[in-house]
Amino acid sequence: NNDAMMIGCGLMRHLEIFQNKQWGDEEIEKYLETLKATLEVKLNDLSSFELYKTELMSQKLDWSSPVHRSERFWRGNILSFTTETLELLRAILLNDSGDVDSRSIAVALFDIGEFARFHPFSKKLLETVDVKVPISQLLQESKDIEVKKEALLALQKIMIHNWESLSTA
Repeated sequence: NNDAMMIGCGLMRHLEIFQNKQWGDEEIEKYLETLKATLEVKLNDLSSFELYKTELMSQKLDWSSPVHRSERFWRGNILSFTTETLELLRAILLNDSGDVDSRSIAVALFDIGEFARFHPFSKKLLETVDVKVPISQLLQESKDIEVKKEALLALQKIMIHNWESLSTA
């Protein structure tokens, strides 16, 4: 769906910027308002996991998207994650074509770590898509400090067995 794709790619933020510009053409302003209203309705219809998946499929992950750092998102949607979702995250990590920027890779690493942290069977599912190898390679080979940091954190989260016991210690 194009509406979901536009929302997932962050068009809402850009529309706000465009609306603050002086266009000198009432039709452009009317079109921008109509597009924003349409996307706001769609945004309310979409679940946060649908938005997440749309963003994931675009391979343009960004910290500004509210889902990545929201513990509420992870707790509420963790069982919606499938092997397909994990494969999409893995594809971002393995992208050699240069189409994926380092920020998207860092966010994907963070998301894998959060998956490991919140999913009750994360170890088994992560083994099926074999993410440890590309994460280890990024930790060793990436020149981007943010990617290295998130790779290290993701590996730590994957290796820790019981997160709940850490919070009581």
